[in-house]
Amino acid sequence: MPANATGAAVGFDGLDGVGWALASSLARAGHALVVHDDDAARARAFAQEFQCRAANDLAGLSASGLLLFAPPGFAVRERIASVSQGLHAGAIVVDLGAADPTLTRSLGAQLAQRGIVLIDAPLCGDAQDSAAAAIVHGCDDDSALDVALPVLRTLGLELVAGGALGCGQALRLVEAHVHADVLAASAEALLVGDRIGLAPAGLRARIAAAIRRGAEREALEQAGSSGQGFATGLALGLFAQSRAGQLAAPASAPGLTRLLIEFTTPANDKETVP
Repeated sequence: MPANATGAAVGFDGLDGVGWALASSLARAGHALVVHDDDAARARAFAQEFQCRAANDLAGLSASGLLLFAPPGFAVRERIASVSQGLHAGAIVVDLGAADPTLTRSLGAQLAQRGIVLIDAPLCGDAQDSAAAAIVHGCDDDSALDVALPVLRTLGLELVAGGALGCGQALRLVEAHVHADVLAASAEALLVGDRIGLAPAGLRARIAAAIRRGAEREALEQAGSSGQGFATGLALGLFAQSRAGQLAAPASAPGLTRLLIEFTTPANDKETVP
C-alpha cells in the first residue's frame, strides 16, 4: 500500500505544450513542485515563474512521493523506468501520456515488485479545451488513488474512472478510434455530397448537427465551398491530426482490435490470437 504522499513535493516531468499548463495548475493550487524537462532552460523558466525547484535530471524527482509524467510522444515508459530506480517503496507514479495498455500493465507489475504503484491517467479529448478534455485513470490500488486523485482534481479537468491498471490507456484508444472514424466519415460525406450535388450549406449543417464533439463541429462549420466543391481540407486535416496524435502509436504496434484482444487475453493463450 502506498504511503501518503501529500507531505512531499510533487514531481512533474514534461513541460512542453500541455505539460506546462498542467504543471502550472498544480502550482496555482498550492502544491509544492519539483519539475523536470529535457529542455533545462524551460524547466528553469517554469521554476522561476512559479517559485518551485527545477531538477537537473530525472533522478532529481526520485525524492517525491507522487510523480506525474507528461512528456510528449510515447517516451513515458522509458522515463518512468529510468527514475524508478531511485524511488522509495510507497511512491506513486502517474502516467499522463499516451501508452500501450499492455505495456502499461507490464510496467505496473515491475514497479509493484518494488512497492511502487503506477496509475495510468492519459488525457482524452481536446487538451486545449478544458471543457472538452478529461483524464481517464486506471489503477489496481485504491489507496494510491486516494492520494493521487485530490492532486489530479486541481488540474481542472474531468476525471473518469477507467477501471484496473491499463484501462485508462485502453479507453483513450477506444475514444480516439471512434473520434477518428467520425472525422473520416464526415470528410467522406462532404466529398460524396459534392459529387451528387447536395446543397453545401445544408449538408454541412446536417453533418455538424450529427456530431457532438466540438472539434468536428467547428471544422464543419468553418469548411466553406469553392465553386462547385467543398473545402474539406480542415476536416481532413483534423482527421489526420487525430490519427497522428491521439491514436498515434509506434509503427510496430498492433491495430486497436488486436491490441484490445491482447489486453484481455491471458498470457498463456496469446499464441492462439489470430
